[in-house]
Amino acid sequence: MLTLLAMCLWSASASAPAADSFKVYRGSDGQTVEVVGLAPRTDRKAVVRVRGADSDADGLALPCRISAAGTGFDYVTRREGSDWVVMAQREGRSEVTVPGRGAFAVRFDQPATDAASAAPVLEAWAGQQTSGALTEFARKKWPHLEAKYLKKAAAAQAELRASCGAEVVLRLDFGSFGDDAMADLDVWALCEPLAKVASHRCPALKKAPALSCRMGPALDLVVDSAGTTFVTTRAGATEGPVFLDKRWRP
Repeated sequence: MLTLLAMCLWSASASAPAADSFKVYRGSDGQTVEVVGLAPRTDRKAVVRVRGADSDADGLALPCRISAAGTGFDYVTRREGSDWVVMAQREGRSEVTVPGRGAFAVRFDQPATDAASAAPVLEAWAGQQTSGALTEFARKKWPHLEAKYLKKAAAAQAELRASCGAEVVLRLDFGSFGDDAMADLDVWALCEPLAKVASHRCPALKKAPALSCRMGPALDLVVDSAGTTFVTTRAGATEGPVFLDKRWRP
């Protein structure tokens, strides 16, 4: 089942969205809000970037759905697993709300709109989707579960350091698992095969001690200058050990 997050965020592998409209708004304290309406207009999707608001959302090109609300519209994104109205428009008035500060009014700025374009906003969106910044902003936080999994990862890391004599660093990419996976699955069980197989790859660890586990659509092993990344799946706990043993050469 598709989650609302999956519907609101576009895949980084998808073709770049095309702009149907572009507007710049200004706040009284120097805030800038760029709104890119996406084609086709009937899909009612947009990207909203807020800058100069002294918020942890500053600079993020947030993917939104445009929802009818009373006499106007809401630009709705996702923030920590829940809907977040980043911009509300009612009868010619526009109000923006970002984390860490109160709502503020903005007004359409025609000269600023004429002087800018949608391209930088869409480029920022593509880069932030690839980097994981948007996923991190949107995903629900699971502090107790993350602490539990990090404790297990730290124990496995210590064992690898002791047995292999390498300064192993084992990282879990929680943002890649998504809200459904964090709620329903044992993330450490999906990543543990990496630690177990790594214990038989000490020469490789001494050369590249950085290990990472993330979730993806299919099992994969990526070895590059950054280290070794195990891409696990919902079946990673059972299928991961055999896959890694075959793919990861001693």
